[in-house]
Amino acid sequence: MRFIQILSIFFASLFASFGLFGINRVHAASVNEKSLNIRYKDIKLVGHLYVPEHHEEQMPAVILSHGLGGDYTQMEPYAKALAKQGYLTYAYDFAGGSSNSASTGRNTRQMSVFTEEEDLTAVLNNIRQRSDVDASKVSLVGASQGGLVSALTASQHQREVHSLGLLYPAFSAGDEAQSRYSSINEVPQSVNLYGTEVGRPYYRRLLKTNVMNLATRYNGPTIIIHGSADRIVPVRYARQAAQKFPHAQLEIIKGANHDFPGSAEGKSIRMLDRFFEQHQ
Repeated sequence: MRFIQILSIFFASLFASFGLFGINRVHAASVNEKSLNIRYKDIKLVGHLYVPEHHEEQMPAVILSHGLGGDYTQMEPYAKALAKQGYLTYAYDFAGGSSNSASTGRNTRQMSVFTEEEDLTAVLNNIRQRSDVDASKVSLVGASQGGLVSALTASQHQREVHSLGLLYPAFSAGDEAQSRYSSINEVPQSVNLYGTEVGRPYYRRLLKTNVMNLATRYNGPTIIIHGSADRIVPVRYARQAAQKFPHAQLEIIKGANHDFPGSAEGKSIRMLDRFFEQHQ
């Protein structure tokens, strides 16, 4: 009887690894990278596509969005790691997302959370139309301000977004804006925000919007990964957001600051991978 139990466990594990119980992910030894530019209106978004070397005809996809003052390289470790697990991934520069952005059509003083939401919506539409992508399984991952933008986009496009991953998301943006200025007339023409020069357009809607409520309406699977020692976006915002999303899990990385330096990045990558595997 003991032998039969062991044999049953062995075959169950073997069948699961080959997808016979619904798990069917490609594990790639290497990833092919190529440039992909996406155009809409007068905007050109410059990005990088990561595709597993041996992949299925149609793959699940993950779109990765960087934070304020960053670019696609902030999300590249996540994009490559997820591509090795069988996902087509795309990381790009927001138009006006930083002074180093390769995307064109908008500068940092014209950018806002809501113009970045427009950028991500254009990317989402483009990636879903690809012949090598399963349009029913396109997920969003965003870091810091890119996390807030991803949450806003998912909340507005419920049916198009399969699942949502948020890394130290900037749900504090609305409160921070409203604590600085009581009206748009008080906002200078140029503001240094964490090293990035933003303008009045950045604050126009933030000053009159409950961005936390607006960005937590997505009802699909959601993971929020936050550092307990985050000095830019206090962890209480992640806890509040996790309570507002209908289906969210919250992972706190003890001692981690904003941007997940050091070992925190590796931990967050593993958490994301497990989350996507569970919600394939």
